[in-house]
Amino acid sequence: MKQIVHIFYLVWLLTLPAHLLAQSENPNDLEQNLLQVLELRDSLKEQLSQKQKELRSPQAAGRQEELENEVRSLSARIEEVQNNFNEIALGVDLSSLSRSRDKKVFSWSDELRELLGPLISEMRDLTSRPREISRLKDDLALYKQQKKTAEQAEQNLQLLGKKLTHKSLEEPIGALLAQWESRLKSLNADLAITEEKLNQKMAERKSFSETLESFFSLFFESRGRNLLVAFIVAILVWVVLRHSPRFLLVRLGERGKRLSKAGKIVQVVGLVTSTVGAVLAFLGMLYLFEDWVLLLIFSLLFLGLLWTMKDTLPELWQQLALLLNLGPVREGERVEVRGLPWLVQTIGFYCYLKNNSFSTGRVLRLPIQDLMSLRSRHMRPDEKLFPTKEGDYVTFYDGIYGKITFQSPDYVEITGFGGSKYYVNTIEFLAAKPRVLSDGFGEQVTFGVDYQHQEFSTEVIPSKLKERIQIEFDRKHLTEQVDSLQVEFKEAGASSLDIAIVVEFKGEAAGRYLSLPRIIQRACVEACNENGWVIPFGQLTVHMASQEEKPAS
Repeated sequence: MKQIVHIFYLVWLLTLPAHLLAQSENPNDLEQNLLQVLELRDSLKEQLSQKQKELRSPQAAGRQEELENEVRSLSARIEEVQNNFNEIALGVDLSSLSRSRDKKVFSWSDELRELLGPLISEMRDLTSRPREISRLKDDLALYKQQKKTAEQAEQNLQLLGKKLTHKSLEEPIGALLAQWESRLKSLNADLAITEEKLNQKMAERKSFSETLESFFSLFFESRGRNLLVAFIVAILVWVVLRHSPRFLLVRLGERGKRLSKAGKIVQVVGLVTSTVGAVLAFLGMLYLFEDWVLLLIFSLLFLGLLWTMKDTLPELWQQLALLLNLGPVREGERVEVRGLPWLVQTIGFYCYLKNNSFSTGRVLRLPIQDLMSLRSRHMRPDEKLFPTKEGDYVTFYDGIYGKITFQSPDYVEITGFGGSKYYVNTIEFLAAKPRVLSDGFGEQVTFGVDYQHQEFSTEVIPSKLKERIQIEFDRKHLTEQVDSLQVEFKEAGASSLDIAIVVEFKGEAAGRYLSLPRIIQRACVEACNENGWVIPFGQLTVHMASQEEKPAS
């Protein structure tokens, strides 16, 4: 953080006007400033001597407290001017040499202040340079304004002294003029001191490359090195503790198998111990390096994270139950996600669900939060996760028939007659209740003969039709694809004697689904031709009333 602030500060310095970056490289200017400071110091010493004499004189009766305050103020001012002279001459900041530590009685507020002291001190050091420059600029502007006022006051007093006509006013006006001349001299000295300090601060500016070089050098020599080593140690501890349970499970012979409940517990314990161990290792390394600033920052960060987790404890408990395979969704069971069935393969912080029926997208990866609202159930070993697979023939109630050439969790592609394509959303595909033909199917055909063959309709005609249908199946190479063939008298219809033909086909015949009814009808017609059976057609019988039945007009 400190180095980042330094970089932004350097960019800010590059945008400053050029006249603010001027340096007091001329020795004569430095000597002149030092002389002004000495003159101010001598003037203050003279004033101090006068005040001390006045304090010891009989005229000080009743004014001792006022004169003592003035003496103390002049002494402090002389000490400040002397320190300014030393800083200008040395060209360094002497404030850091005056720090001291005092032993104090134990106090919680003092202990907290001492604990946060390194962090506050670090932040103060980060901003000390820009704050000092800003303060010097403000002081410079103030001194210039005060100097302008003092010069105007001195000029007015000089003009007033020249115009005086009463001798009694000369002495007080002269004393007031001497006071303002002394004040103007003090302002000039303060102005010179402030300008010199500002020039020295601006003279410390380095080039951008030098600043980057010093930044990286400082970073890797102190705080950056500590942070890097702490991160490396934390990662090593996390890896070792995280993978130790897996090595233990391998030694127990559970490799390649679904983890048992005990194995899940070992994994969760390994995850918790690896996380806690990594955090403790990270903070421990910062403690060994005695880097109190980083230690305090990251300790507060981790405590803040723990505090924010208090509202998520119920959710974390549910997730822990899922990780232990004790929740409403368990490994090896069937679960529906967005209306589609999946097999729960593994449960972790990312859960993997599988459905091999799809052509692509067979594995679904979900965060454990998405499984918390779901419920799984046990499934039989032969239970399908999807009614169809690629290559199956299906038909629907609306007459669509075709072969599934692609199916995914998003859509199903069906290739119909003549190569036409149907694209159906997977959820809508399931809702349409497709009839799968590839696992076997049956066909029922009703064929009628005329009533004049009534005596042969129950035994002879069904037997002859079955023989002719079998011959036709042999000719069409369908015999091996037929599981069973039944031909039986069905009913006496309105205009025909109906024969029911029921054929059960194997899945291999699904590709000829549309032609199978035509083959059966063809065989039945040829059987009628061969045996001279009449095929009836629908007739409309109109009954005409006789003359006797006509009503009288």
